[in-house]
Amino acid sequence: MTQGRAAIALFGLFAAIYIFTARGYLSTYDYYNRFLVTRSIVERGAIDIPPRVRTVEAPDGRHYSPYSLGESIAFIPFYLLGREIADRFDFGPAELVEQAASSLVFPLATAGGVALLFVIARTGLGATRKRSLAVAFTYGLSTPAWPYSKWHNEQPLETFFLLLTIAILCNASSAKSFSRAGWAITATLFCRIASCIAIPGLLWLGSASAPAEKRRRAFGRMLLPVSLLMAVVALLNAVRFGSPFAFGYGEIAEELASPLPVGALGLLLSPGRGFLLFVPTALLLPLAWRRGFSRSYLARPFACIAFTYLVLYGSFSAWYGTEAWGPRYLIPLVPLSVLPLACLDGRGLDRALWIALALLGGLSQLPPLTASPSRYYARIDALVAEGHAVDPLYDPRLSPLVLQWPEAFAVVSGSAQSSAEEPDPGDPVKSEFHELATLSPNFWWIYAPRLGAPVPLVALLLGLLALTAFGSVRVLKRWVREAPDG
Repeated sequence: MTQGRAAIALFGLFAAIYIFTARGYLSTYDYYNRFLVTRSIVERGAIDIPPRVRTVEAPDGRHYSPYSLGESIAFIPFYLLGREIADRFDFGPAELVEQAASSLVFPLATAGGVALLFVIARTGLGATRKRSLAVAFTYGLSTPAWPYSKWHNEQPLETFFLLLTIAILCNASSAKSFSRAGWAITATLFCRIASCIAIPGLLWLGSASAPAEKRRRAFGRMLLPVSLLMAVVALLNAVRFGSPFAFGYGEIAEELASPLPVGALGLLLSPGRGFLLFVPTALLLPLAWRRGFSRSYLARPFACIAFTYLVLYGSFSAWYGTEAWGPRYLIPLVPLSVLPLACLDGRGLDRALWIALALLGGLSQLPPLTASPSRYYARIDALVAEGHAVDPLYDPRLSPLVLQWPEAFAVVSGSAQSSAEEPDPGDPVKSEFHELATLSPNFWWIYAPRLGAPVPLVALLLGLLALTAFGSVRVLKRWVREAPDG
């Protein structure tokens, strides 16, 4: 059985897991704006949307979303699927079906990231079959990648395309490989333009794959599509915001206003956002470095990417990522922190520590999967309204790792009180159903029947997910048995 088939099975397994735990609608102002851009592209061939929260008025009087177009374009096939389903079946608001279909982008992108990390472990580190699967399962089930597969931020797609670029460069054997890597970088930037900070590390990785006499040409092939994208982005900025250098977020100098030590240490260590707390397996990185990862050609490019992310977002005035689970802006670094674990000794203390920290990480992801994180932020807002001095970033008692647990127990037990997010007046679906989604366990199959979806249809979808997971596990078991130490 080929490695490619094992990667497809791994994708199928995690796609089934992530779709099972998905929320099934687009949950934020930001992503409803992106959804409206998708609708505008499909229905009108335009990118302007109605004036609403977090839109920018252009010189021509139209309103535009300030966000990159990559995700809105990624929504298009899923939006068309949802529209077709809504036209053929009448079991709820059409927009709810369109949003549910569009939201599939996130679990599928995260599942793709798990499969790509597995491929990188095999081809980039030469890990055995068991260890490469252990890396993939650790990333997929024991880190914030799982909760982010159901929330709606740029990070799932950003992470997927970053891993795709690395996987291509790990196998770069021809000029075409570097061209493909360039287009993968371009896709990353089209989803989140700030991802350009990863380019130095990716070029460093590319230099390890290209012969010295061909590096200049290889770099040219990688950067050509990036240059084309930047020209397109400049044109779109000029149309939407009146200047090629305006991104709709305000002045860049105002955004990068935090002292770097404050933001960097907060992103790494703070109780509310600390990377080492939300990704406990990262505590094993020094040990993995000593066990052999330091000798890998991936080590220094990865360190470069991590450094650039930490410097940029540590300087960002909102380094904590507003309403987020853990260090939202560092989520693309999570798989890069898990991959080196493949270098640990598979026996004794190394293995025990890996299992213990992976279990701890997996346990900490359960509350945000079960209850909407907006319940935690509503609790913090209530404390502020009562006049309490609160610091959820640095007070361990107010960390999401602590306070999300009672919210999860409340929704599971049925004792949750109305709180949660404010309805979005421009989103009729969210305005009508946000109470249901935040008072119930936050899974689509729990509240979909209450919104009009036929119970037999929901049962059929759950059965298909179970069959996909079962079949994928069988394929993976067979693949491991063929050569467990190979």
